[in-house]
Amino acid sequence: MQFGKTVSVTVSFGEKVQAVQFALNFDTSKFDYLSCSAGRYDSNGTRYFVFNDEGDINSLASVTFTFKAKELGSGTFNISGLVTSNSANRITTSSATVTVQKQSTSSSTTNKPNQNPTPTPEEPSTPEEFSKTELETVESLLFGLIETDYTEESWKELQEAIEKARNAGKKEEYDEIKSKLTIDNLVIEKFEKTELNKLLRDLIGKSEADYTEESWKELQDIIEEADKTTLKSEYDGMKYKLTIDTLEEAEKNFFEPIVNFFQGLDEQERISLALGVCVVILLIIIIVIFILYRKEKKKRRQEINTNTNMGGARRLR
Repeated sequence: MQFGKTVSVTVSFGEKVQAVQFALNFDTSKFDYLSCSAGRYDSNGTRYFVFNDEGDINSLASVTFTFKAKELGSGTFNISGLVTSNSANRITTSSATVTVQKQSTSSSTTNKPNQNPTPTPEEPSTPEEFSKTELETVESLLFGLIETDYTEESWKELQEAIEKARNAGKKEEYDEIKSKLTIDNLVIEKFEKTELNKLLRDLIGKSEADYTEESWKELQDIIEEADKTTLKSEYDGMKYKLTIDTLEEAEKNFFEPIVNFFQGLDEQERISLALGVCVVILLIIIIVIFILYRKEKKKRRQEINTNTNMGGARRLR
């Protein structure tokens, strides 16, 4: 372009947007900013905030800036940090170079301000948008898992798959790895249940009747839970309860063994036992009566002998 003339620089966003922001840097020694087709120019940071205030809110596809050439030489217009309101697409760098030349005499009356081609920075390409549902799901599920519950190899493989999925910029790259984005690929680490095995040995020969119902039930519940769990972290959280020391001895009751004995009999056995008890009681009563009868008879004989002896003594006198 020629010295003293204006140049238009158009920045295209690659999509229709409502708002956009980016930095447009240029050599202020060679160009003066004149105007912008939309938005606001921040001279302190050479940053532009572009807003679409009219018509369809998503109809702004580009913005044009006008500059005046004030010195000879080449100058570069450079954009960076472009972000649109429709997506997180970010353009790192795009630039265009404009050369300022002396105005020729022969063309001073024929050239128009916009005769020269307008340098337009390369239109930013929009990265392909695709969903990473599997990645989001597996990351949320991992918050509830503990690394030591799984083999080192399987945990490492899942972390590597997650990292590759995060960095995948193309759908094809993501599709290659998404089958590995599942916690089902984790292999549970095996471990020895030492405390549980010792407790089961200690319980051999122990009777539930010797302990309180509550303490016996709690111990049985923790045994069942420890036997079912396959995760070391869960087992470690309960193993301190896996001891016979948690049992509380029940108070002794003299009649409890008898009651337990009768509860263990079926109906026919109870009837037979009851008849046997009745016969024994009857025999005891008969024996007692017989003993009392013998004592009473003996007593009467002694009284008769005493009276007889006393009568003979009177006659002798």
